[in-house]
Amino acid sequence: MGAKTMKRLPALLALLIALPAAAAPDCHRGNPATRDIVHCDEAILDAAQKRLDATYADFARGLDAYGAGLLSKAQQIWLTFRDANCEVADDPFRGGTAWAVQDLECRAAMTEARTRELAEQAEESKAMAEPPAPSPRR
Repeated sequence: MGAKTMKRLPALLALLIALPAAAAPDCHRGNPATRDIVHCDEAILDAAQKRLDATYADFARGLDAYGAGLLSKAQQIWLTFRDANCEVADDPFRGGTAWAVQDLECRAAMTEARTRELAEQAEESKAMAEPPAPSPRR
């Protein structure tokens, strides 16, 4: 690895660590072939995307039309950001056999992080929409 790749390695590792262990099998166990790692990572990304879609749908159902429109706009922008951000993270691997693995793992990690973010926002939104509890009478 070159100096450029080594400088980026801590950030790449931080992204990968963000992927919840329970959600992801160890695609690298047993020294598998790259195609097997890619197949495994594709399944992880697919599962992460399904969790994100479900979280997004639950959040959107709790919003009025204006809020749902804002959420949709934010999600479209986030998808563009995720893809562009992973392209930057993947760049040191361009042309190598690890490129696809890096790309899938980056997208999965960012998708899991976005799912957590939307879940937190949904909870905050729900809490703000609930009327305050009545105060005790004295």
